[in-house]
Amino acid sequence: MSQPALELGSTTLTHVAGPSRDPSQPENILTQANHADLDWSYTSKCVRRWSPNSLLTHLYSHAFSVPPRDYKPSFPFVNINLCSQDGDDPEMVSLPQAYRLPLLMAAKYLWETVLLALSAGREEWLARATNIFHISRLCENLFASARVKSVKGGMEKGWRCLMFDRFLTRLYNRSIQNDPSSILTFLKKYEAKEYNRDVLKHGSDVLRYHITPF
Repeated sequence: MSQPALELGSTTLTHVAGPSRDPSQPENILTQANHADLDWSYTSKCVRRWSPNSLLTHLYSHAFSVPPRDYKPSFPFVNINLCSQDGDDPEMVSLPQAYRLPLLMAAKYLWETVLLALSAGREEWLARATNIFHISRLCENLFASARVKSVKGGMEKGWRCLMFDRFLTRLYNRSIQNDPSSILTFLKKYEAKEYNRDVLKHGSDVLRYHITPF
């Protein structure tokens, strides 16, 4: 039996079937055009094929929560709780502590932008949906990569996720858009060497001032 779809403006989210190729699966998350940035074409294709209801349901079912700051400097990791699937217990993913603030800001941006876009109407939602979904996929890729690292050798406090860090580097330089044209503009302005910066060491605290809805 099909379940009711979420209408724009509704406050209740219910499950709506998306395309058969689930973008939350690792083989789709890790699809990339240049082995550095997440494949925008797949993000764009999903948004074109999915209804707004399906996309909102996916965002909701792949949400995550970031814990308060741990004041124990000896503990180098932060445990991120992922939204439970089908009523199961929430999954926990361990990451280096430096990812806590960027993830907090990313989650804040995602949901504030979703709410503002929905309240502004369908046209505004369609204009923002692709980048919203792409940032959600970047977070999913971060978590999937962290799972692999935890299984293969264990998480380390110096571990980094290339794709997510490239996104943070652009964000640090006030570039929130992730489409190929915006990335090319960023490269022309800052050059590829900007990605050599460890943004988690040199720009993490600044991110809070650079990420705002719209």
